[in-house]
Amino acid sequence: MVDMSGEYARLVDVLRQHGFLQYSTGGFLSERDMGELESRLDELNRIGEKRELIDWFANGVDGIRILNDTDKKLDRLADKALAGTVTVDDRFQLTGMASLLRRLADQWGGTIG
Repeated sequence: MVDMSGEYARLVDVLRQHGFLQYSTGGFLSERDMGELESRLDELNRIGEKRELIDWFANGVDGIRILNDTDKKLDRLADKALAGTVTVDDRFQLTGMASLLRRLADQWGGTIG
């Protein structure tokens, strides 16, 4: 069993060391300090949401780049196939594109589903 009064005292001490709880005394939190802590927690939450949005956007940009590159490569390979000039290197290119598309599908599957 954890001694919650000891944990509470440690928490209050850490908060004071970081400039919080300026108006609280005797181990009791003042309304003013509670409001300030709530405001800071809300701010941290908004920062976390912004970071998730930035990551989501970056993954989308990366995905669009992969799709554009794949589109161009597939056009070139289709032309080669029609001309009958497909090589072993072209097969490796197809394998690489398939791998990138699987990775992209995994990333977007986690985001969408």
